[in-house]
Amino acid sequence: MKKINRNELYEFLNGLRKQAGVDAQLDGDKKISEIVPINMLNKSGDLDDELIKNIFTQLLGCLNFGFYLINIVSHLEYFMNTLTHDLKIKTDNPFDHPDKYPAFSYKVNELNSKNSLVDI
Repeated sequence: MKKINRNELYEFLNGLRKQAGVDAQLDGDKKISEIVPINMLNKSGDLDDELIKNIFTQLLGCLNFGFYLINIVSHLEYFMNTLTHDLKIKTDNPFDHPDKYPAFSYKVNELNSKNSLVDI
């Protein structure tokens, strides 16, 4: 299950680079290409959990990433839970403190203020 989850996140990040474009800006001057590297594999060819965690932590710090987050939120939550539980990697789970991560408060529809992931 963990391997499937990591592959989903990897595919999502690769798709994000292609769909949004590597030069797409998230917030301010942050570009997707500066946050999401082309290579996310470690020396043994496996997906690098620490790198994936760091990428998503940076992405969650960008309000506009919330637009893409809705498609991956369950995979990301499972990933963060397995990091802290099974792998014993010391990390701050963003789902425990969503107010610290602007992407969680992205408004899907500005006319309806109760459409952010925090409100749902």
